[in-house]
Amino acid sequence: MGKENARPGRWAFSPATQPAFAAHVHEHPLINHYRATQGGEPVMISDFLSRQRFHRLGLYAEFFRGIPVEYQMAISLPGPDAEVIGVALSRARHDFRDEDRSLLSVLQGPLIAALVRARRRQQAGQALSALLRGGLPVSRTARSRSSGWSPRGARTSPSPASSS
Repeated sequence: MGKENARPGRWAFSPATQPAFAAHVHEHPLINHYRATQGGEPVMISDFLSRQRFHRLGLYAEFFRGIPVEYQMAISLPGPDAEVIGVALSRARHDFRDEDRSLLSVLQGPLIAALVRARRRQQAGQALSALLRGGLPVSRTARSRSSGWSPRGARTSPSPASSS
């Protein structure tokens, strides 16, 4: 498919393409690999399927052909339960090389660290919201002291009398 056939929104995973992907996700060789192995190493579609076999999948006919994607390489990041969180690189021409695989492997550690930090930040935000909504009995003084800021935004410093 040439660039003249490309339309905005067809080059990315979008709400318009999600139903086709969801209908055929069970055919995706990379997702199936990560679900079966619980691994996260960089793998390519060509590690599992020839180009002809890839083209015979409903996943290709209904989803990848329209984007267009002929080659894909991905890593998996740790997700909750059996969820697969993938970071995929896709190309219309030329399969990925071993150098590309090595680079993606190097990037995996920092991506996992960023994901862990994001999850911790989300959990901390949820806990703070619960505290501020009154989910747990916490005095106004304790809330101010724990955040380091008073409700008016002035810096607080614990006094010896309130530190017990």
